[in-house]
Amino acid sequence: MLRRLRVHPIQYLLVGAALAAFFLLLVSISEHAPFAVAYFTAASACTVLLAFYGSFVLHGLRAGAVFGAGVAALYGVLYALLQLEQTALLLGSVLLFGVLAALMVATRRIDWYALMARMRADGGGPAAGTA
Repeated sequence: MLRRLRVHPIQYLLVGAALAAFFLLLVSISEHAPFAVAYFTAASACTVLLAFYGSFVLHGLRAGAVFGAGVAALYGVLYALLQLEQTALLLGSVLLFGVLAALMVATRRIDWYALMARMRADGGGPAAGTA
């Protein structure tokens, strides 16, 4: 939204499907390999796929690489949380709170109404194409 890129709901759906496919890959590979190997394989496959797709959706290799790095970091954090059986809920909650706080601080000065109005005026807003 901040870069004024139009992302179609189908593209969101495809990204969501790739994220969901991670779990299917993880379960199926873990039947034949140790969990760590299965996790690394499934996470790597999905990260590469999402980085590749992201480079086209976000119009640039760098943007796709940044998106892929974010997905890889997310999978890394999730793996670390899975390994911390006793404190996973506490650490996960604190991490989620930290991410939410960072997003709120980073976007605190954005005038969302003005941004949406500008996007609509440019023909790139969510209401574009509706009558």
